[in-house]
Amino acid sequence: MDSKTIKSKLTSISQKSLLLIRKEKLRKNIEAALRLLNTKKEPLEIADLFIHNTFNLLEDGILNRFPLMNIEEVKDKVKASLIISTKLKKAKKWSVFS
Repeated sequence: MDSKTIKSKLTSISQKSLLLIRKEKLRKNIEAALRLLNTKKEPLEIADLFIHNTFNLLEDGILNRFPLMNIEEVKDKVKASLIISTKLKKAKKWSVFS
């Protein structure tokens, strides 16, 4: 077998695997959404909990990496991360329009 044949077989195998992974991820997302809808909570409450938990995870991650930081330093680090993220998103938007 030549390298093109091997590449095409690997590509087709990985594409099939990728499709199965995407289908499974979509199925899990749908199941999660249905579970949320069945809790009878308001969408804004769910969004608020999601955002709050995201910040908690970010703070926990920072504390794991920098265990000697106090809470104010952690909050400053979270704020800096958000600022960097916002700048990256703005730069990405401008690069799309350019």
